[in-house]
Amino acid sequence: GPATNVTWTRDGKAVSGGNFTATRRLDNPVTAAYTLTLSVAGRQGGVYRCQVAKSGPGMSGDPVNSSMELEVKVASPPTDFNAEQVNKTSVRISWTPPAPKESVTGYQIYYMATDSQGTRGEFMTAPETNHRLIHDLQTGINYSFTMVALSKHLPSEVVGPIPLIMKAVPAITVMTVEVATTLVWLQWSGVNNVNQPESVNQPDSLQITFQYTMESLHNGFCSDHQQSVIVTLTNGSIQQYNITGLQEDSTYNITIVAENAAGKSAPSEVVITTLQAAPSGTPQGVTRVNTTSTVITVEWREIPCIDRNGDIVEYTVRYYSISGCN
Repeated sequence: GPATNVTWTRDGKAVSGGNFTATRRLDNPVTAAYTLTLSVAGRQGGVYRCQVAKSGPGMSGDPVNSSMELEVKVASPPTDFNAEQVNKTSVRISWTPPAPKESVTGYQIYYMATDSQGTRGEFMTAPETNHRLIHDLQTGINYSFTMVALSKHLPSEVVGPIPLIMKAVPAITVMTVEVATTLVWLQWSGVNNVNQPESVNQPDSLQITFQYTMESLHNGFCSDHQQSVIVTLTNGSIQQYNITGLQEDSTYNITIVAENAAGKSAPSEVVITTLQAAPSGTPQGVTRVNTTSTVITVEWREIPCIDRNGDIVEYTVRYYSISGCN
């Protein structure tokens, strides 16, 4: 009999993968039931049309009877799908709605946990939204997130999955490794829960704060004032840091706070005192104030505080004769 030609198009462009079958009813062999199928990679959004035509032998495919069309609408999927942990137990799901927005009636978000119970969940959102917060998730558990766009016809293809492990608030312990006159070498380590992988507590960033009392010279007098310096390390895997440019013989209160998506750690603190160094200044205003036949009295002002670099424990006075008897 005549050959059956089936063609499928999506948004006016031909797509392959269609199939056509015909079966006869047992109670009425004259009546046939027809099945039209289309297999495509993914569930691509668009308007699908199917055209069926029959052509007789030797007629070069010219249709000999009328054709029929079937229109199927499939929602386009959202783009820029992302999952981001925002606190210890919550994740923010975000996406860019497909165009046109009018064809979307909502979104469905799914998640699945890799815990022993295989926890699952799903959420519906309104068509005008582009994000959703999911709460009450568990620290240290791997989750997988997917979503589809819904329409009056068929839902879009599944977007995802996005894997995400829920991090715990980091803990950190700082140690002093080496102290010199103007620098200190710090190291620190994380404190991990033995029941969780190390990556769960991994910081995303670190903040080092060092506070100290600095001596400075104002109107010829030394005065103390508090200084505070903050250094932010955006690489959370770093476990050591050299603080340079410090002042000799000064006490520093150093704290380190680690932070990741779950929150900030409690501060870890260490107090250090830099080593003393040789004075970088000299006594000022050296004068002779009294002279006798056998005694010379010399006076001077102290080295400025910012040049002492420690406690002055003694002065050495040297003298020599430049005239007179040998």
